Amino acid sequence: MPRSWTPQGFPALSRCWDKVAGALSAEHHVLAPDLPGYGRSARPTSYDSATLANTVAAFMDAAGVPRAGVVGHDWGGGVAFRLALDHADKVERLAVINSPFRKVDLRRGWHMLFFNAPLLPEALTTAAGDRWIDLVLRAASVNKEAFEPEALAEYHDAYRSLERKRSAFAYYRTVTRRIIASKLPGRARPGGPHRSIEAPTLVIWGEKDPALPLTLAEGIARDIPRAKLVTIPDAGHFVPEERPERVAALLKEFLG
Repeated sequence: MPRSWTPQGFPALSRCWDKVAGALSAEHHVLAPDLPGYGRSARPTSYDSATLANTVAAFMDAAGVPRAGVVGHDWGGGVAFRLALDHADKVERLAVINSPFRKVDLRRGWHMLFFNAPLLPEALTTAAGDRWIDLVLRAASVNKEAFEPEALAEYHDAYRSLERKRSAFAYYRTVTRRIIASKLPGRARPGGPHRSIEAPTLVIWGEKDPALPLTLAEGIARDIPRAKLVTIPDAGHFVPEERPERVAALLKEFLG
């Protein structure tokens, strides 16, 4: 039976894949762990993409999965991209959903800058209680009713501790500071051509994502030689929960 590995993004957990995984499970062995530092997963030693990809590769080894079709959304997609670069032998096929690759529009992703403020994000989200989770999910989605009460309860519980909030914000702080540092005067730019992802790649994109415009997806499709872009006009950022039937159908066809 083919294997599929599916990480998720902020502020969701692996629960976001329930309907998609259910549709795939007849033909695939689906593994859907929480990302390192999220939910029930332990915190990684670092939040840089190389360490996160190494952590995932170690998880696959521990689970007895030498190679898989890898599917990721948001931060899960970012980790999946790095896994495909650093551990190409483990990625048979790659599918990413609303996840940037090598380029982020900080003008649209203002929340990335906000999460970099010292202590303020932790203080405000703690004061807001569970409501901030609902606000983030609904602000970035088209289908506001996509999030089932049981899933919301799990998301609320996962972010009540200060440690888990800090872990989630660490993803943003690590990548945003790297982007800003790379643009400072006198900062050395990496030489040579970019490494390329060679695995067959499916890019699925909710067109109404307020933070990640479609131009990012188009750039990914150009940057990865064997990539195909499929857009979903009636979805925002949280596509696996907003349009699970459509995502499942696309993945069934792509993963085989």
